[in-house]
Amino acid sequence: MRGNPPIFVEDTVRALQKRYGKPTAFGKSRLYQFGDALTCSINYSKRLRGEKYFFGLAQEVADERFDYRPTRLGAFVILVCGSAEKVLVLPRPLVLQAMRNVTTRKLDVFAEGDTYVLQTTGHPK
Repeated sequence: MRGNPPIFVEDTVRALQKRYGKPTAFGKSRLYQFGDALTCSINYSKRLRGEKYFFGLAQEVADERFDYRPTRLGAFVILVCGSAEKVLVLPRPLVLQAMRNVTTRKLDVFAEGDTYVLQTTGHPK
């Protein structure tokens, strides 16, 4: 793993490895391919005020010109919200669409009960 991510990121990688196979890192950010099953970026945020999480997505995550390796299940953006028990798994095309024209590459996640709400800079929830 690159850098010193919090333990809950390592827990998330272990859970994905158990289910989908050995992770192989690629790119400059936390990008992984798990066996031939899926490719993903793993992004994390500690809990901020209340149930709010802030993600600054790497350019490799938010730029559609950067191709993820092809796999059976496709490409995903994984948002770890404070613990390995609070993980959002979003199809990368959905995130690319949401981040289109968002130059800051910042994504906020609000937990409202059992619902997670995504908000990009300059756009309503």
